[in-house]
Amino acid sequence: MKAVSLGKQKKKSLPWRIVSGLANTALLIILALFVYLFLAFPMQMKGHSMEPAVAEKSLLLLNKIQYRFVSPKQFDVIAFQIKDSDELQIKRIIACPGDRISIKEGMIYINGTLCEQANEYSKDLIYAGTASDELTVGENEYFVLGDNAVYSEDSRSEDIGMVSKDQIVGKVWFVGESFLSFHLL
Repeated sequence: MKAVSLGKQKKKSLPWRIVSGLANTALLIILALFVYLFLAFPMQMKGHSMEPAVAEKSLLLLNKIQYRFVSPKQFDVIAFQIKDSDELQIKRIIACPGDRISIKEGMIYINGTLCEQANEYSKDLIYAGTASDELTVGENEYFVLGDNAVYSEDSRSEDIGMVSKDQIVGKVWFVGESFLSFHLL
């Protein structure tokens, strides 16, 4: 069998390699900026309100584009901006537009029915706050709770209240405790 010679590859000049390297670097920076501005947003969890699902100081990656095409769903973990503040909060959606929610004796009721899954997430729910009487979630609004209800200021508080869709920055996509330990949420 005869070997086929591919020939010598022509070596590119130093100026060409520099220009090519700079162009590739610029393209990567533009791509990273696009992802940061339009698709994903990194942040760090502050506080204990979402433990054990999200530990304090965990690194989070938010999906910023998903809710432009679909509405948030019950039990999604979201980041939202507090009214009149630059601060972001991380909480779980418990009730969606049109739902009726109440908290009685530490148990969450959605549309008059005990919601086992919501009660599984939000344990030790002593303080009912605004949900001590049944509330109806408004159009484009969401009732959110922290998984660690004892340490959570959420929709039960009049300071937070219902979260409007406009306040939602994105869905929590990845949670990382360290560089080597991360999971989808």
